[in-house]
Amino acid sequence: MNALQHAPLQTTLDRLHTASDADMPRILAGLARSKGFKLQPHHMRKAYIAVSRQQGQLLYSLALSAGARNIVEFGTSFGISTLYLGAAARHHSG
Repeated sequence: MNALQHAPLQTTLDRLHTASDADMPRILAGLARSKGFKLQPHHMRKAYIAVSRQQGQLLYSLALSAGARNIVEFGTSFGISTLYLGAAARHHSG
């Protein structure tokens, strides 16, 4: 069974991706605040920016194909990428 097909994981990912998708107005507002200047972190401080489903699938596939059993992720903010990477590691550790 594909580790991403685990019902509780899929429910969580669906909820987080839906929240991320709904945040596009804040992302656009952050871009507007930059007013054509170099975008700075403070322009996006209220935006929920996460990996997309496609990016998550890629992370999962890469970790799975590498046979990763242990993964260290630096810079996690919302945990979506961690869920994809953890599912791949769980597949090999199971």
